[in-house]
Formats: sequence, C-alpha cells, structure tokens
Amino acid sequence: MNIKYLKAAFAGLILSISGFANATVLNTEVADNAYITVGGYDVAWAGPCAVAQNSCGPLDFSYQTQFGWEAMSSTLFDQLNISAFDFIFDGANVDSFTGNNLDELSGASVSQNPFIGDIAVAAPWFASIHTHVDWANGVNNQWSFSDMNNASYFDSLAVRVSANNDIPEPSTIAIFGLALIALAARKYKKQ
Repeated sequence: MNIKYLKAAFAGLILSISGFANATVLNTEVADNAYITVGGYDVAWAGPCAVAQNSCGPLDFSYQTQFGWEAMSSTLFDQLNISAFDFIFDGANVDSFTGNNLDELSGASVSQNPFIGDIAVAAPWFASIHTHVDWANGVNNQWSFSDMNNASYFDSLAVRVSANNDIPEPSTIAIFGLALIALAARKYKKQ
C-alpha cells in the first residue's frame, strides 16, 4: 500500500478524533458548500443537538449572527418543506460519497451516514461540542426549532435570508426595452 495513502488516512483519523473530542466553533463565514438555498433562504444543518440551552450541545450563534444566521422556526421549516435529502448534492463539504465521510477543512461529518452522496453539514460553524450531524434524525424528521421545546437530541437547523435575494436579476424584457429606447433616442438625435 502506498505510504502517501497511509499518511492521509492517519491524518483523517486524527482530525476526526480531535474534532469529536475538542470541537470549537469556527469563526469564519459558513462555507458555500456547507448549506443549501431553498425558497429564498440559506439553510444550514447546524448540529446534532436541540437549539435549547439544556441540550446535549447548544448552538452558538455569537459569530454567525453578523452574517444573518439564526435558529430555524417550525413555521419557516413547514413553509420550506425541507428534508434531509435536500442537503445531498455534488460538491457538498462532507464528501461521504467518496467514502471518507469528512470535510477535512472544517472537521464536519455525518453519523449514521447512508453514503449516497456528498452532504452539506455546517455543524463546526455553530456547535462547540459536536462537529457532526445525525443522518437518522434528519431522515426521521427529528428537528429542533427555536419556537418549540424538542427533545435535546433532535438535530438543529440554522437559517438566513439568501444573499441571492438582495439584488434581483433584471428581466430580459426590461433590458430589451432599454435597448429600444436607446436606439430610438440615437435615431432622434441624428435627425
């Protein structure tokens, strides 16, 4: 076996063990491939524990609030109709489809992983105790919300208004109309 692969495997093992044993919240903006955008909102799978302070590891929004992140409410969750499978997309930060189930940059991982695709996991940006999410909780719709007192082991979601909503795309008709006005004005100016 190639020594390069052994070193990489050993480094991944050390990272995953240290990530579970002594996790700290990442004080950077959540990576683009660690959340999804649904219905005009960015949604991050933020951790394996409830939002409440008495949970197995409460969420820490102290750094992420500057980027608009907050705990998901049950009302918004119902409106967006989200499932665990929405967090699976090619290029998501936890590359479980390739087999190592770890985001080497953040330490994020998925427990009870189905290994059916790459999964967006933002736990290291919100949880100081755990850097993983529990796949089974998501699939079984066991979510914790800011407006409900759920079981302490239910997974949590974070949400913010998507930055893509700030500047609407101009419509094709408006651009075409402006071009016609410019042509008309140019012709009028020549006469």
